[in-house]
Amino acid sequence: MKKVVIVDYGIGNILSVKRAFEHCGADVLVSDNPNDILCAQRLVVPGVGAFKDCVSTLAQKSLKNVLLEFSATRRPYLGICVGMQMLLDESEEFGLNKGLSLIGGRVCKISDSVKYKIPFVGWKSLKIMTNNDLFHHISQADRFYFTHSYSANPNNKEDLLAYYDYDAINVTAVVGKDNVYGTQFHPEKSGAAGLQIIKNFLKL
Repeated sequence: MKKVVIVDYGIGNILSVKRAFEHCGADVLVSDNPNDILCAQRLVVPGVGAFKDCVSTLAQKSLKNVLLEFSATRRPYLGICVGMQMLLDESEEFGLNKGLSLIGGRVCKISDSVKYKIPFVGWKSLKIMTNNDLFHHISQADRFYFTHSYSANPNNKEDLLAYYDYDAINVTAVVGKDNVYGTQFHPEKSGAAGLQIIKNFLKL
């Protein structure tokens, strides 16, 4: 059984994420203790709301460097929603705010040119760009739950693992580099397909 630590920094859907990982067979600990985080076999960093609030809270709790230290262990790391956006260098939301720089790039507002509502809240299928093991048993018919106004834009196309189409605009859905992954969608709220993503992450 894989020991998974979900980082509790006061922002994120902790309970639903915990239940989803337990359903998939993980031994889950919710913690903000640096020792717990660094001893995890798998690390999950959720996040909801504004990028600025999330990174500020990480800094206030002295967890930013702990996350960077964990990422250097090469053990699997998953950011969810804003937890995924924080993997990048910076975000334009409420001014320019620095992220973790684990994946090069910037988080920008979804284009105002789309004819649909922003923030986007709803279900989308993925356009998968790679044969990464995170997508094992995932098909183009599977749909995932999104709720966001800003999109991660990696500098390197190799770090973009999947996107979804929104009024002919490609919006980042999954990023990944080495042992670090991020999903803009909420796997814990995405039914059977989301649970499959979690199962795949546990097997990485």
